[in-house]
Amino acid sequence: MKTGPFAEHSNQLWNISAVPSWSKVNQGLIRMYKAECLEKFPVIQHFKFGSLLPIHPVTSG
Repeated sequence: MKTGPFAEHSNQLWNISAVPSWSKVNQGLIRMYKAECLEKFPVIQHFKFGSLLPIHPVTSG
């Protein structure tokens, strides 16, 4: 269990708590999830795509 000032041991949560609306928090967390998880090749190469989450290859040209 972490002790001490909240801003020191949970900096991300402390920053999120200052956001004025939950929609902004949601947008930021989704953006962070995309950047940190979905856009990383080693993670996404093992992701199972299907009818709920389809993938559409980009065609050049």
